[in-house]
Amino acid sequence: MAYITYTPSVTGNTSKWTLSAWVKFDTGATVNFVLSGTSTAASSSSRVSSILMTAVVPALSEGTYEVNVTNGSGSLSNAPNGVDVDGTPVFNTPSGSLGSLVDNEDSANFNVGATEDGVASNVSITSGSLPSGLSMSGTGSITGIPAANVSSDTIYNITVTAVDSENQSSSRNFSITVLENYLQAGSTTFGA
Repeated sequence: MAYITYTPSVTGNTSKWTLSAWVKFDTGATVNFVLSGTSTAASSSSRVSSILMTAVVPALSEGTYEVNVTNGSGSLSNAPNGVDVDGTPVFNTPSGSLGSLVDNEDSANFNVGATEDGVASNVSITSGSLPSGLSMSGTGSITGIPAANVSSDTIYNITVTAVDSENQSSSRNFSITVLENYLQAGSTTFGA
């Protein structure tokens, strides 16, 4: 058995490891992450050269994993304690209503972000949509002025999913209510 070294990198929601060793990786090499005897295959891996491979870390439960590279010939290289996986992202806002906004009038300033070990996770809306005029940043800041032109109070439901650098995710449901603006456009009095 030969030992490998590794260099982590993160692009978007993908955690990638570059593996190198003094032994040669053959074209049939595979990468697995092992915790307490249970092995999980890399989401994808590719042989860059005979001494260099990349592997995308799959979503793993919390723990410290050994990284194993098995050549097609059966020879094994490993990195003991190679990947330390922490907990899943934690939202900084409880689920439920974020609040109400008067249509075409009130400014939104909500945050549905999440962190994992103090580091902001990438968040996105995976179900539902925000009212027209509002947008959400990749860190969960919801801003804008609703321009939904609702004729009655309307609830917008969204599911936000947070993904950390270890490709672990958690989701939470939120709602925003857009209140009908009884002040007609171009008027300064109600119903005018």
